[in-house]
Amino acid sequence: MTAVGKVAGGSLSVIAVLLAAPAYAAPGDHVQVGRATLSPSIDLGTEFRSNLYLDEDSDEAISGAALIVQPEIAVVMKTNEVILDLGARYGIKKYYWTAADGNPDYDRSNLDRYNDIASHLDVHALPNSIVGFKLGTVFDVDNRPTESKWADKAIISHVTSDSRAALAVQPGNAFSFTAGGHFLYDFYSGNPDASFNSSARLNSRTAYGPEAQVNWRFFPRTALLLDFNMDWFDWSENAVNAVGGQGAEDLGDRLGLPDGREWRLSAGLQGRVSHTLVINAMAGYGQVDYDEQSVLDRAAALAAQGARGAEEINVGEGWATDLKGLDGLLITTRATWTPLTGQSLSLGYQKDFQDSWFTNYVAYHYGFLRYNGLMASRFGLTLEGGLRYEQYVGELTRNDMFIRTRGGVAYNAADWMDLSLNAAWRRRVSADVNPVPSIEFDDVAASFLVTLKY
Repeated sequence: MTAVGKVAGGSLSVIAVLLAAPAYAAPGDHVQVGRATLSPSIDLGTEFRSNLYLDEDSDEAISGAALIVQPEIAVVMKTNEVILDLGARYGIKKYYWTAADGNPDYDRSNLDRYNDIASHLDVHALPNSIVGFKLGTVFDVDNRPTESKWADKAIISHVTSDSRAALAVQPGNAFSFTAGGHFLYDFYSGNPDASFNSSARLNSRTAYGPEAQVNWRFFPRTALLLDFNMDWFDWSENAVNAVGGQGAEDLGDRLGLPDGREWRLSAGLQGRVSHTLVINAMAGYGQVDYDEQSVLDRAAALAAQGARGAEEINVGEGWATDLKGLDGLLITTRATWTPLTGQSLSLGYQKDFQDSWFTNYVAYHYGFLRYNGLMASRFGLTLEGGLRYEQYVGELTRNDMFIRTRGGVAYNAADWMDLSLNAAWRRRVSADVNPVPSIEFDDVAASFLVTLKY
């Protein structure tokens, strides 16, 4: 059979499997559909937060509790023709405690969320052949709270759609090479009352480019990796509405957000170096070159229309700053020690950067310590602490410190039911010489979830 025939046959087999009549299974056993395993589940529970709107003034912080409903499904299939991994999760968060001290002004319903989504699909066609194909897509909807207590909508929504396709070459068991490209779409929306044109749309971005990876497994469970990717990205609005800034973050009516080009190259080691120790270590470099002309052209177009704020845009505001020098250094390290079965301790550090939707970029350092342990046959414990130092560069320039700690206890009550109790504390502070108090907050969260699995 030709390679094209195998791919077509593999695709048809996936469709046939997903359309086939499922076999019956007891709760907790999952569902077999042909050669695929379906694992449906649902989380039901409640969450409490001490500072819903991330207010910098603890005396004005609004607390509240919400109902959580989160169904999820996972599909896994492995054959000689295709490997398929599909996952989708949908979340609802409804605040049922809607008054603070009897004050109807503190109505938490503007934080209700009905579209939390996380999904992915990965397909590897002809996984055992010298030449195969990889396809993948991710679709997420992430909602984050803002300080807009009295707005109709007090959340910022970020929609991400990222699709990839690559040719996979595996001439031997120890060496593989993939090369392809991806296309990304980001969309941001928020409170329309904060915009001088009464639009909920904040901005959107497209990004596309090539990517490649080399994987050499010189030991059975240890590999050397080489990664490269490049992006050309374009914002739909290069002179963003910035009404609402205060104090040290007063940006005027418009914020310059240029298009640009980003590239990254990194190499390192991933794998088990002893019976109890696993180490992942990657190092590399990257740059982002910003196209200041994209902002100037947009400013000229707005000025020709007589639009508000067009006259204030100039290169001296900082949005023409490229990412280079030490900010481009990439480091990812993690060591996981497993002294006993069911007990692991992980220590990690990451230095990285990413494009930002409200300034040019953020370069950050992140360190964490994590413990996972099985305390008994059905009890599990997780503890984690992390510190992230962030440097925002562009028209908005500032330094933040973000601290996060969390802990959780899980109990496997039955093969078809898990119970979990979790707690977390988050704190953001300004690390500037002249602090920016408007970005600082403390937030304590606690949740109880019942997970039902079939």
